[in-house]
Amino acid sequence: MNYVAIVDKMRELARDLLRMRWINNIKDIILSINIEIAEYENGKKSREKDIKRLEYQISKLDEADPDYESKKKELEKSIEYQNKMIEGADKYIAKHKESVDKNLAEIAKVVSGEYKVSAENLSAKTKELIEEHVKAVAVSIDIVDAE
Repeated sequence: MNYVAIVDKMRELARDLLRMRWINNIKDIILSINIEIAEYENGKKSREKDIKRLEYQISKLDEADPDYESKKKELEKSIEYQNKMIEGADKYIAKHKESVDKNLAEIAKVVSGEYKVSAENLSAKTKELIEEHVKAVAVSIDIVDAE
């Protein structure tokens, strides 16, 4: 049995496992950011509908009404407020899309090996995999009872 080759394979497997965990954590972050983006986009759509409703209300105002100007100004202020909220949502969405892009770039760096897993974590995971391998071999040759 070539122990050095087994340890090398276990180290390679441990490195891959650590990278996959790292990527999974980044993907979890991306998922939560995408959920927030979707919520803001839904809010934005709702505000756009509100603007259309307000514009319709303005178009239906009776110009002969003595309160016409005050009602129109009030509705226009509401439209202005909704537009500011949409503008804020657009900025928020753009900022978070940049964050998603940065996280995707980090994933690419992990996959390419540009980002290295820590030697400490790699050593610990390799030891864990070797112990599991030894137990599996021991069970297969009936040295130890399967737990």
